[in-house]
Amino acid sequence: MNKHTDSIVLAEQQVAEARMAVLAEYQAARANLRRHIGSPLVIGGVLLGALVLGYLCRSRSKPMAVVYPASPSVLTQVLKTLQLLLR
Repeated sequence: MNKHTDSIVLAEQQVAEARMAVLAEYQAARANLRRHIGSPLVIGGVLLGALVLGYLCRSRSKPMAVVYPASPSVLTQVLKTLQLLLR
């Protein structure tokens, strides 16, 4: 019975040590994350990402209005200009 009790006590000690190690690692990761979140690069990246996301959402929600539907494309205009210049 003494052997059984000793193994339980040893297992409880190992669990307590593992808990303490996990808690210490969690606290270190949290402190590291706080330090990185305060970085100007991270703040700038988040702001830039928000701007890009807002721009994409806004531009996709409105259909592109065609001002002159019968107008030739830019490529066609360039080719016609080259044709006139090469005559």
